[in-house]
Amino acid sequence: MKKVILCLVVAATVLFAQQANAQETQASSAKKGFYFKINGGYNFAASNSQHSTGEAPIAIFPYPFYNGTENLAGDMEWEVVDVNLGKGFNFGETVGYMFNSRFGAELEVDYTLGAKTETKVKALNGDYFKQSLTSNMVQFKPAFVLSAGYSKLNPYVKLGGIVGLGKIKQEVQNKSGIDLNEVEAEAKGGVAFGYHAGIGISYGITSNLSLFGEVNMNSLSYTPTEGKLTKYTVNGVDQLPALPIYAKEYEYTDDNVYVPLFGGGPAPDPTKPLRSPKTSYNYNTIGINIGV
Repeated sequence: MKKVILCLVVAATVLFAQQANAQETQASSAKKGFYFKINGGYNFAASNSQHSTGEAPIAIFPYPFYNGTENLAGDMEWEVVDVNLGKGFNFGETVGYMFNSRFGAELEVDYTLGAKTETKVKALNGDYFKQSLTSNMVQFKPAFVLSAGYSKLNPYVKLGGIVGLGKIKQEVQNKSGIDLNEVEAEAKGGVAFGYHAGIGISYGITSNLSLFGEVNMNSLSYTPTEGKLTKYTVNGVDQLPALPIYAKEYEYTDDNVYVPLFGGGPAPDPTKPLRSPKTSYNYNTIGINIGV
């Protein structure tokens, strides 16, 4: 991701160097002042992460984030599933200010609707364990903007930071014999920090209206600080009210934690949330946005 952003900076330098030494073929009508944009697009995974048993996504379950299939010999064949919670659709608005025809600053506010990542572990007798992760996030993206200053086809680049407020949802189905357990959980809290860069081009329709397209790179990770079960049923019967606090509420921390799968740490207090290890989730993406 850092190499990509470096390439963007180099590309911007070359762009403006060429413009400084070439005769401008279009009259520049860009003026200083405020501008507003509305955008929508899709983010693709730029990198992925993997989560082991000790990094259970939200609640502590017996399977890591793998696909598994029992073969005819009775052995399990495992496949690690890559996780990226930043991929998916996004839409947002931007307010900016151009100090002159070539330099400005803006604040973009995006809402991302994360795509679902799923795994399934299945046995020959029909038993299975399925789980999925999705994430929605509001992202505040301040940036500096460098523009070519053209009136019609106007290339530009931008570079800035990301501050994200998100939530992760986990869904689990566990079928064993005639029993079906269904669990839903969410993790939230904490603030995600990162940086982003983009390169785009706008097309002026009128003096006050333009269409634009952008390619954006986002480098971001998110570490929730708290989680809880929002659903727990067995064969359709609600079991959530009967659970003690430590079995349905979670506090994510880096120290003095208790992991039931491995033991260690102090035994949990049934009247308080379970202290579980923190997990960082990958939101690195390359996105395509269009708007006006």
